[in-house]
Amino acid sequence: MLGQEITIQIKNVYGEDKAYPVCEKAKLFTDIAGTKTLRPCDLNYIQQLGYKITVEQQRHAIKGLTNVM
Repeated sequence: MLGQEITIQIKNVYGEDKAYPVCEKAKLFTDIAGTKTLRPCDLNYIQQLGYKITVEQQRHAIKGLTNVM
């Protein structure tokens, strides 16, 4: 099946990693779960449905720094 992939972004919120939806399909799963983030058990169920989960890299900008990769 084509398109069986969702993209999420991991953010650390008060010391706890949270999975935020990036793509529209991932947002639909949060709507089904009734949450703004996807819990580990939600991600497990999504994988059981045959979806590949891609984690988008997050770039942090530090104020005052330039030319940082």
